[in-house]
Amino acid sequence: MTNLDRYDYCALFLRGASHEAAIELTARATGATRDGRLLRVGTMEIEIRRNDNCTHDGADFPT
Repeated sequence: MTNLDRYDYCALFLRGASHEAAIELTARATGATRDGRLLRVGTMEIEIRRNDNCTHDGADFPT
């Protein structure tokens, strides 16, 4: 990020994709280069995380 005094955050929730599939899908959609689980697009970094607090019935999606 170019301004270290400010941190911008955006969340995207995917249902039904494996962690690896989510990384690959996001990398293709953004044109990001992959560094392990971290994706980079210019100065932006994208971290793919798994939400282990969700229920499988989707009642609390995306929390």
